[in-house]
Amino acid sequence: MLPSSGREVVRAYFLRLLAISLRRAGDASEGAEMAGSALRLLEGDTTKEAIRSRADCHYILGTIKATNNDHESALGHFQLALEGFEHAGTEADVGDVLNAIGWSLTMMGEHTMALAQCRRAAAIHERVGPANSLAADLDSIGYIHRLQGDHSEALDHFERCLKIYRDMGYRTHEARTLEELGETAKAAGDLSSASLYWSRSAVLRTEIGAPSGRGREIEGGGQMTRSPRPTNPKRPPNFLQESFS
Repeated sequence: MLPSSGREVVRAYFLRLLAISLRRAGDASEGAEMAGSALRLLEGDTTKEAIRSRADCHYILGTIKATNNDHESALGHFQLALEGFEHAGTEADVGDVLNAIGWSLTMMGEHTMALAQCRRAAAIHERVGPANSLAADLDSIGYIHRLQGDHSEALDHFERCLKIYRDMGYRTHEARTLEELGETAKAAGDLSSASLYWSRSAVLRTEIGAPSGRGREIEGGGQMTRSPRPTNPKRPPNFLQESFS
């Protein structure tokens, strides 16, 4: 039987899963409440498992805040997540939150700082994986380069991202990346290539029955709005895997 502190970590783990599911279902406020409940369960617990669990909670809360375009609050949660993962998580966890920090900084217009964080994330994920996290880093870096007008670098990073998603069979992500390549080619003045990328995306979305990804909202200044990159639920700590095996 798990000690009482271990039971609280287990309960917090399932609350986090519920928070992730609610966020993905569009109920961000309820998801935040579940993540907050998980945090309260873990108060005062200094075990490594609890520290990582708290970091997971802050990661989820940061993602919810970022989805709601409250990037200043998101950065506060992501910073707490980073501190926890550096102490008790994996290198891949650290890379995930660095990319999340970079994304919120991008949305706040801090492109140079954002690029540094996303490059740190990519360096980690190139070394330890997973591949889909590296693809998310490359997507962020490509987007930042496009904002900075460096279209060649943007195209290169989106192409690398595209290859990973294609190799992994992530077809919806592949379609979205083709759209990003189209937007980048358009920004570079290459309308012919842009049209080809968009056509390939449209064909792919039709094949998989996914809605069109184009036609996103345009802000007053002509900048497309974007939501945070897709995030993956964190893997449970090993002791949880052992407990339920």
